[in-house]
Amino acid sequence: MVWFRVDDSFGDHPKVEALLAGACPDASIALWTLAGAWCAKHLTNGHVPAVRVPRLGVKGHGRAAAELVRVGLWVAVDGGFAFHQWAERQPSRSSVEAKREAGAARQARFKRAHETREDGVTNGVTEA
Repeated sequence: MVWFRVDDSFGDHPKVEALLAGACPDASIALWTLAGAWCAKHLTNGHVPAVRVPRLGVKGHGRAAAELVRVGLWVAVDGGFAFHQWAERQPSRSSVEAKREAGAARQARFKRAHETREDGVTNGVTEA
């Protein structure tokens, strides 16, 4: 599981303060949060495809996306949007995949070390 990290000073950031003073703060924050969680889950490195935005279920998503771009939390890119400074604040796809691979290898080593032979004796373990 990958977590979408939100800094505890998020609400005090000047960009968020500008968002809160804007046209649709509730929808904008909801869209930012839901899109961030979606990006983390799907390991998109902060890219939000334009077709995904309405599917996140935020009423007024078009205006909310425009507000996120206006304040600089998102950048408009080919085919959608990108979170500003995703790589500095969130784990990258490659780091998450490397961590998952290391975990799978560790679990495989553990499993091999604790396999039970046909005669019921645990491989590599001395039982009292």
